[in-house]
Amino acid sequence: MTIAPQAATWTTAARRHRFAAFLVDNLILLAANALIGLVLKPPAQPRADDPGYLTTLLNPYADTDWPLQIAIAVVGAAYFWVQHALWGQTLGKRLYRLKVVSAATGAMPTRRQVGVRTLVHPFLSSAVPYLGSVLYLVDALWIFADPRRRCLHDVVAGTVVVDVSAPGMKAPGMSRFLTGLVVVVAAFAAFVLITTLLAA
Repeated sequence: MTIAPQAATWTTAARRHRFAAFLVDNLILLAANALIGLVLKPPAQPRADDPGYLTTLLNPYADTDWPLQIAIAVVGAAYFWVQHALWGQTLGKRLYRLKVVSAATGAMPTRRQVGVRTLVHPFLSSAVPYLGSVLYLVDALWIFADPRRRCLHDVVAGTVVVDVSAPGMKAPGMSRFLTGLVVVVAAFAAFVLITTLLAA
């Protein structure tokens, strides 16, 4: 007896939901990065009108705050790897009811798939000088070229992001506490970002 593949019941996540989940996750990471920055006390950042600004922007190791850049890359990779390995969902994906699954089986991705996915994004795109920025852009824009709305890291890892609120999918609810926590952390991260930009 053959069992129909679970892929038949998938509803691929909408691009707007993936982007919104990505934004929430990055606001949370922004708050974490601000705390790391307070601990490591990085030197003053170059201004946008400084001659070396573009070099520093594209090469995170060109300045004396490279330990901070390594810490940020490791924390970002750990944030995505641990949550995807355990649940297939980050806090942002939980909020928008999205889940990473294996493109071949529809089951939870393997640890290897999650590792490869995390290696491409966010680790390489944030840790590799110059080419990391290009990889980040290509990875993000790949979602518009792929018929299954996958980023490049999904294609390389053999995963796909699905909408768990769609008919036929089990939709684990997100507790009100967790929803509130995500909103508070995202609001704090947005506050930190705005005050940092205004102070620059």
